[in-house]
Amino acid sequence: MIEVNEYVRTNKGNIGKVVEIRLGFNKDTQLYQNVYMLDNGLWTILEYIVNHSKQLIDLIGVGDVLEIRTGLHSSFKYFVENEDNLLLLKEKVREFWNIQTILTKEQMKA
Repeated sequence: MIEVNEYVRTNKGNIGKVVEIRLGFNKDTQLYQNVYMLDNGLWTILEYIVNHSKQLIDLIGVGDVLEIRTGLHSSFKYFVENEDNLLLLKEKVREFWNIQTILTKEQMKA
Protein backbone atom coordinates (compact mmCIF):
# COMPACT_ATOMS: atom_id res chain seq x y z
CA MET A 1 0.00 0.00 0.00
CA ILE A 2 1.54 3.30 -1.11
CA GLU A 3 1.06 6.23 1.25
CA VAL A 4 1.53 10.00 1.10
CA ASN A 5 5.20 10.99 1.70
CA GLU A 6 6.55 7.76 0.22
CA TYR A 7 8.85 7.87 -2.80
CA VAL A 8 7.91 6.04 -6.00
CA ARG A 9 9.76 5.10 -9.18
CA THR A 10 7.72 4.70 -12.35
CA ASN A 11 8.36 2.44 -15.32
CA LYS A 12 9.59 5.51 -17.26
CA GLY A 13 12.22 6.25 -14.60
CA ASN A 14 10.50 9.18 -12.92
CA ILE A 15 11.13 9.38 -9.18
CA GLY A 16 9.03 11.52 -6.90
CA LYS A 17 7.44 11.82 -3.51
CA VAL A 18 3.69 11.14 -3.27
CA VAL A 19 1.98 14.32 -2.09
CA GLU A 20 -1.64 13.39 -2.77
CA ILE A 21 -3.75 10.30 -3.48
CA ARG A 22 -7.11 10.59 -5.22
CA LEU A 23 -9.65 8.17 -6.53
CA GLY A 24 -9.84 8.48 -10.31
CA PHE A 25 -11.69 6.77 -13.16
CA ASN A 26 -9.54 4.78 -15.59
CA LYS A 27 -11.20 4.93 -19.02
CA ASP A 28 -9.25 1.90 -20.27
CA THR A 29 -10.34 -0.47 -17.50
CA GLN A 30 -13.65 1.29 -16.72
CA LEU A 31 -12.75 1.12 -13.02
CA TYR A 32 -12.02 3.60 -10.25
CA GLN A 33 -8.50 3.41 -8.88
CA ASN A 34 -6.00 5.39 -6.84
CA VAL A 35 -4.14 8.11 -8.71
CA TYR A 36 -0.89 9.38 -7.15
CA MET A 37 0.31 12.99 -7.47
CA LEU A 38 4.07 13.37 -7.14
CA ASP A 39 6.00 16.38 -5.89
CA ASN A 40 7.36 16.92 -9.42
CA GLY A 41 3.81 17.57 -10.69
CA LEU A 42 3.32 14.20 -12.37
CA TRP A 43 0.29 11.98 -11.79
CA THR A 44 0.64 8.19 -11.99
CA ILE A 45 -1.29 5.01 -11.27
CA LEU A 46 -0.22 1.84 -9.52
CA GLU A 47 0.27 -0.01 -12.82
CA TYR A 48 3.15 2.32 -13.72
CA ILE A 49 4.88 2.24 -10.32
CA VAL A 50 7.73 -0.28 -10.27
CA ASN A 51 8.99 0.42 -6.74
CA HIS A 52 8.15 2.49 -3.70
CA SER A 53 9.80 3.18 -0.35
CA LYS A 54 9.89 5.60 2.54
CA GLN A 55 13.61 6.12 1.78
CA LEU A 56 14.67 7.73 -1.52
CA ILE A 57 17.93 5.74 -1.63
CA ASP A 58 15.98 2.48 -1.95
CA LEU A 59 14.74 3.54 -5.43
CA ILE A 60 18.20 4.05 -6.94
CA GLY A 61 19.29 1.39 -9.42
CA VAL A 62 22.31 0.35 -11.44
CA GLY A 63 22.75 2.74 -14.37
CA ASP A 64 21.43 5.83 -12.57
CA VAL A 65 23.45 9.03 -12.20
CA LEU A 66 23.15 11.11 -9.04
CA GLU A 67 24.32 14.47 -7.87
CA ILE A 68 25.50 14.04 -4.28
CA ARG A 69 25.97 16.86 -1.78
CA THR A 70 28.65 16.16 0.82
CA GLY A 71 28.71 19.51 2.58
CA LEU A 72 27.40 23.00 2.45
CA HIS A 73 29.13 23.90 -0.85
CA SER A 74 30.55 20.65 -2.20
CA SER A 75 28.87 18.16 -4.51
CA PHE A 76 29.80 15.61 -7.14
CA LYS A 77 28.23 13.31 -9.74
CA TYR A 78 28.02 9.59 -9.02
CA PHE A 79 27.34 6.89 -11.64
CA VAL A 80 25.96 3.63 -10.24
CA GLU A 81 27.96 1.25 -12.42
CA ASN A 82 27.17 -2.08 -10.71
CA GLU A 83 25.67 -3.67 -7.60
CA ASP A 84 28.84 -3.08 -5.56
CA ASN A 85 28.68 0.66 -6.35
CA LEU A 86 25.02 0.65 -5.34
CA LEU A 87 25.75 -0.97 -1.96
CA LEU A 88 28.55 1.52 -1.28
CA LEU A 89 26.30 4.41 -2.27
CA LYS A 90 23.49 3.27 0.03
CA GLU A 91 25.91 3.02 2.95
CA LYS A 92 27.40 6.48 2.33
CA VAL A 93 24.02 8.19 1.79
CA ARG A 94 22.66 6.77 5.02
CA GLU A 95 25.73 8.00 6.92
CA PHE A 96 27.01 11.21 5.32
CA TRP A 97 25.74 12.18 1.87
CA ASN A 98 22.56 13.85 0.59
CA ILE A 99 21.02 13.14 -2.82
CA GLN A 100 20.41 16.38 -4.74
CA THR A 101 19.22 15.14 -8.14
CA ILE A 102 18.72 11.81 -9.89
CA LEU A 103 18.96 11.05 -13.60
CA THR A 104 17.63 7.52 -14.05
CA LYS A 105 18.76 5.14 -16.77
CA GLU A 106 15.25 5.24 -18.26
CA GLN A 107 15.38 9.03 -18.50
CA MET A 108 18.79 8.86 -20.23
CA LYS A 109 17.46 6.38 -22.80
CA ALA A 110 14.50 8.63 -23.55
